[in-house]
Amino acid sequence: LPPRGRRPPPPIVLTEQPVADAIPIGRDAVRLGPRGHVWRSDADATVVWVEALDRGDPKVEVPHRDVLKTQDVSGGVAQDPVEVLRTEFRCKGVYWGDEECSLVLESEWKTRRSRWWNVAPGAASPPSDPYLEYHIDDRYNHPGSPMTVRLPNNHRILLKEDDKLVFNGVGGSDEGDRPFLDLRPLKPSDGGDIDRIWRCGSDCFEVPVA
Repeated sequence: LPPRGRRPPPPIVLTEQPVADAIPIGRDAVRLGPRGHVWRSDADATVVWVEALDRGDPKVEVPHRDVLKTQDVSGGVAQDPVEVLRTEFRCKGVYWGDEECSLVLESEWKTRRSRWWNVAPGAASPPSDPYLEYHIDDRYNHPGSPMTVRLPNNHRILLKEDDKLVFNGVGGSDEGDRPFLDLRPLKPSDGGDIDRIWRCGSDCFEVPVA
């Protein structure tokens, strides 16, 4: 709160948009302009959002469909937005970790493909290769999703063990679903194995919670 007798700074207008009554028809169609504003969970007073680069129409042929941006609004002053990553498919969300590692998910309904990108928000350029790529419907080989840990401010960030990320998955198999926990290297290109540290037995059904 501002000192007594001093007016608080005026609110920051992040975006002003008309009613979204002209969204194209089809899967992966979205509205024009910025969408999905949330706080960046690993940084102070930083807003995150996504913007369509194809007018929100998945039928339009473009090299990138979305762009992920952040904006520092600390002290009630909005800094210039910063572009974090452009995605070939629709950006579906971000798991924030720190300035060296955050995971961005993109997917495309038509091809059922999904990708995770390991992004360093403070880096000068985005990564050239995805961290993970898989088919949404391939339950037997699905890598799972990153696990998170809750901070004192109630935000969640990526759960790490040494230099690895913790993933949990459903674990589809011929024996039914057998959930698992994997430790995945932060940078697969540097080598390192995926360690399966736990898997549910075939005689019961258990899931990990963090």
